[in-house]
Amino acid sequence: SQMAAAAAAAAAQQGMGPSAQEFAAAAAAAAAAGAQGGHSGPGGPPLSQQRLFVVVHKSVSDDQLRLLFRQYPGMEYCDLKRDKATNKSKGYCYVNYSTPAAAAAAVSDLNGIEFPVGSGFRLKVMYAEIMTGGAAAGSSSSNAAAAAAAMLRSSSSRSSLR
Repeated sequence: SQMAAAAAAAAAQQGMGPSAQEFAAAAAAAAAAGAQGGHSGPGGPPLSQQRLFVVVHKSVSDDQLRLLFRQYPGMEYCDLKRDKATNKSKGYCYVNYSTPAAAAAAVSDLNGIEFPVGSGFRLKVMYAEIMTGGAAAGSSSSNAAAAAAAMLRSSSSRSSLR
């Protein structure tokens, strides 16, 4: 992945993306590596297959990020979050792709690369949580599921005592 990172950085500087063949191979590898069924883990929130959450150095500009992530076909947006008062970068962004394959390739190639090159800072590229109507909506439904599971467990243990 160090070589992939170097190739991605070189391609970003030249403004060229990977070839379709390399892209397909990277997507296949990423799909194989990240076949967790779209969940962050047991009890975690569901994760998007196409929307990425990226932790970046605060010096990185929108344009630098767009150039980096545009190497993968179908980038729909790259949204660097800024402080409303100071307009300074908050150090993270969201990137959305039109296909899960493009998102998977971006995660597998770019997660952990040094960016900007020479900064010593490593990008963290991961799948974003699926947006719901608000945090409460997401957590209440998972709590309801947990409560239902607990009720099932307690009722089945009761019936076995009879």
